Amino acid sequence: MFSSRQDVCLSLSEVMRDFAVTKKMLLESVSSKGLTVIVCPYGKVSLGFRLKEDCRGRCSGVGQEDPLRLDLSEYNAFTLCDEDAVGVVSTGSLYAKKPLKAARINLYSKEVSIDCPVSAVCERGGDVFSWKAYDENEFIFTGGSLSQKGIELGEERVFFLKSEVDGLEIHWERFFPEKDSVSEYEAGPWSTQLLIDLNIAFEHFYSNGVLEEIEEEWKKGEGKNTIAKWFEERWGDGVAPKYSVEKACEIIDPDNNCLYDLTLFGVSEEDLRRNQSKATKLMVMVDVAAKRKYERDRLYAQEKTLVPELGKAGKVTQKLGYAISGIVKRTPFRGRS
Repeated sequence: MFSSRQDVCLSLSEVMRDFAVTKKMLLESVSSKGLTVIVCPYGKVSLGFRLKEDCRGRCSGVGQEDPLRLDLSEYNAFTLCDEDAVGVVSTGSLYAKKPLKAARINLYSKEVSIDCPVSAVCERGGDVFSWKAYDENEFIFTGGSLSQKGIELGEERVFFLKSEVDGLEIHWERFFPEKDSVSEYEAGPWSTQLLIDLNIAFEHFYSNGVLEEIEEEWKKGEGKNTIAKWFEERWGDGVAPKYSVEKACEIIDPDNNCLYDLTLFGVSEEDLRRNQSKATKLMVMVDVAAKRKYERDRLYAQEKTLVPELGKAGKVTQKLGYAISGIVKRTPFRGRS
């Protein structure tokens, strides 16, 4: 009846990385949804019991302070009330009057168990009388070190329960394109769905500034991680070859433009007009390669001949060449088949 809560936890930095959330968003969830925040300081955690404030100074049949004198030394962490939890997440420092519950975290497996005073007694085989006694007790910090001054924690020592975070609508998808817009790209009968998807991603994340928005709100590097997640979801389950999924972000990244010379690939003015005005050179090369394959140019029909042709414009690794070939060879305009 009064068992410990067993779960798996994630550090603050892991939640921000894996679920694409900012501290601001987590703070809102702590306040509005009462997310459990667990603190595991670097130093020793010393916990004890005292009677709840409303039980002090009055007679009660079982109202005793820690009647069993329990040893709480096995606990290395604790949860906090919402107000203190918000402070910890926002500042990375601990200023807390008291712990809410006691916790044990395995920092390697991330398994965690959480006890209220009653379940702490049950874990030690306490009887019904003990349960009732400890129902009127609450946890406190002993020694005063944690409650008297700020303790620096960092993002690796503040934890959330995975089961609670999984239920929040704070995932990568909030940055994904809401519609398949390719306003500037003039698709032709050679344009595969994967080629169109490259243009959707480029327009949304680069032309519309969503990548910058992500990195301003969050941190540098996470914009490209978000793009990778979009391609994984869009092209997963065999929609695109493995190499195409892995290299899609590289193809639409403008930072790679300096590596290629379109004139060496025989790109015409007509080819350039057909593509987005700011399209990367690799995107243009994919479109042109798809068009030449459609026009039955044998050099573009197979990977072994396509990759050397792409290499005329600059360094194209075998994996990148296979990725482009996978995009070019998909059936035009037939969706994700």
